[in-house]
Amino acid sequence: MHKQQDTSGDDVILHQFDRALVWDGFKQLVPLSLFVIAFGAAFGLAAAQAGVDGNMAIAMSTLVFAGTSQFAALDLWAAEIPLFTLVITVFAINARHLLMGATLYPWLHHLPRGKRYGVMLVASDANWAMSMQAFSREKPGFGILLGVALPCGFSG
Repeated sequence: MHKQQDTSGDDVILHQFDRALVWDGFKQLVPLSLFVIAFGAAFGLAAAQAGVDGNMAIAMSTLVFAGTSQFAALDLWAAEIPLFTLVITVFAINARHLLMGATLYPWLHHLPRGKRYGVMLVASDANWAMSMQAFSREKPGFGILLGVALPCGFSG
């Protein structure tokens, strides 16, 4: 089990996350949410120009959760490419998430299956990198992974 003693001598379990850790992660990247708001507005404008209605644009943002994939899907959507090609393209662009999950596995495997998949559902480049930095400093990282996703998910 990944444990480290903190300065008070208490054991810290590196794979833990609770409300306080999630809140700390949230506060760390609230400024990033401003970029995500601008990105979401740009995607909404591009989607409208491609003829995608508002509900579909929201569904794309919710289901894809990766900017590059969203814009690639829009380009293919406008070209009336078969759905299979669209799905394969989005999967290929997002395949890096498989590697992210693999690098987090030493800590992920301690979590119950529901929490494990829930945490990875909101993994993005920024919160993954910050989580890995926390783990490398022998600090819990899943609060950061989940907490950082909150401002991005609610603003995007």
